[in-house]
Amino acid sequence: MISKTTLKPTLTLVENPHWNKIAALTRLALVSTSQCKQAVQVQLFVPEIVHLVTLISSTGSVGVRLSVHGIVMNMLQTLTVGRSGDIPSPEIRILLDECVSPETLRLFGLVQSTTTGEYGPFERKGFHQLSREFDSAAGLYT
Repeated sequence: MISKTTLKPTLTLVENPHWNKIAALTRLALVSTSQCKQAVQVQLFVPEIVHLVTLISSTGSVGVRLSVHGIVMNMLQTLTVGRSGDIPSPEIRILLDECVSPETLRLFGLVQSTTTGEYGPFERKGFHQLSREFDSAAGLYT
């Protein structure tokens, strides 16, 4: 579906006519990865999952951003649980811990409220706002 966005390119992916389908399929992918019983099923699709996350992380509404973050968390949790006979890999455990850090959440365009624990959008400052703040700090604007 994402490849269809090149037929009618737009400035952002959200503005593309195919965005609603992409968002719906992302939510479906979240549900299907949470129902995965065997790590082998996830291991087969790690490259595709990483590609999807790379393309649409920090894009769209909070629901889509949470879905993308959830897909990553489900993948890592399934890979951890799938090693039932072995000791869980410390590298995967470190990745799981990093995924809930504020810095990583910002990469997904999310911020977690400390009072309620809910996620909200991380508002990035645009170039013009940043340059104006820089100029203001330098004393160029009064």
